[in-house]
Amino acid sequence: MTAATGKPIERTLFNPDAFVGHADEKIGRSPEVNLILGKVKQLCNGDPVEKRVTVFSGEAALGKSWLLHQIEIELKSEDDPCFRRVKTYRLDPPDRSHIEDDFDATREVKKILEEFAQGVISQSIREISLPELSRHVMALTKKVLENSFLVLFVDAVFEADWNFLELFEEHLLGPLAIIPNVLIVLSGRGRKFPWATPELRFRADFRDLQPFTLGDTRVQIERLNRPELAISDRIDLIQEIGQGVPGATGWLVKDSEFLDNQNPETLDAILNHLLESVPEANRTKIRRNIEALCVLRAFDDDRVSKLVQVYEEATGGSPDNLPLTHGASVNIQKNLVHEAFAQYQNAQGAYTLDKYMAKLAEEYLKRQNPLLWKNLHTTAMNLYAEWIVKYERTKDRWVEEKSYHEEVLRSASAL
Repeated sequence: MTAATGKPIERTLFNPDAFVGHADEKIGRSPEVNLILGKVKQLCNGDPVEKRVTVFSGEAALGKSWLLHQIEIELKSEDDPCFRRVKTYRLDPPDRSHIEDDFDATREVKKILEEFAQGVISQSIREISLPELSRHVMALTKKVLENSFLVLFVDAVFEADWNFLELFEEHLLGPLAIIPNVLIVLSGRGRKFPWATPELRFRADFRDLQPFTLGDTRVQIERLNRPELAISDRIDLIQEIGQGVPGATGWLVKDSEFLDNQNPETLDAILNHLLESVPEANRTKIRRNIEALCVLRAFDDDRVSKLVQVYEEATGGSPDNLPLTHGASVNIQKNLVHEAFAQYQNAQGAYTLDKYMAKLAEEYLKRQNPLLWKNLHTTAMNLYAEWIVKYERTKDRWVEEKSYHEEVLRSASAL
């Protein structure tokens, strides 16, 4: 059985108010909203802001896009007269999932600059080179901001094409970052781009978004007009599967069918949605590799080779690609990192999957193909048993990993 392609799922399943709450209410993202409001008030009061660039990082479905949206709403609804001098502008880098072979980073940056000029300084500028356009737009922006302030929002920045980001920084983001009257709010996941501008790389305010607590999840469910789920034992299932990830909570609450019978189709749809940022040509392969590795707490070349082979053999993978070569295992790890679904952990000397994605993938696999799920855990357990004997110096680590898989299988057998 291959990774399923189930019913499509809409990105907007609930309104922003239900998702993150207002800044004056104690739910979810209030500290992050208040952080930016506080910096804007500092600028309005004439006080210097040391870290004018804020970066919100977080794994898929933690609500980065909604957070930027909510901050913008709060800025526009403030009663403080000084906020009338604040301009807001939001832009989104080109979506990598739809980048064509003829993608031209220069053309895309120029297009964004032209749109920025129209939206922020009300100027229509065309038919000049990118460097000239950048200089002209920056000169006009500084003039416009002599008596006002700009808050620039850039969503999904680290997921963008890095050739694009290099030019984007050089011609727009970098020059804006050094203007005292400008605040920049970025969001993204995965590897952080190595900016050259100190304000973006060394002097930025980096904030990692965390999942919702059970209390915040309960409030979110109530705002989704499903209060009966917030007071029942179903909230425990929602929190267990969704892990406090607001996007996953929204999808699970919307689909009462899953809550009734735990049909894997809902989890399949969520996984497909979370993979939409991956170029279509690579999406199925990434999905299959995530499913193969989701039972592992960490992985390297050897573990990738073993588990991906078990998965491919069980799901009808191409025999031409088996057994998996060392180079193929390395490429799987590189691709998962490149698509921001895995990261290298120095402490473990190995890679780990995005933990929320891994959890959803494992819950899906456990329901869709329980035999394969058990075989993957058994393969991992047997591999660690070999390593306990083979690698004396790191024996304790492999004993712990083997025990983990034994306990998972034991618990499953007891159900």
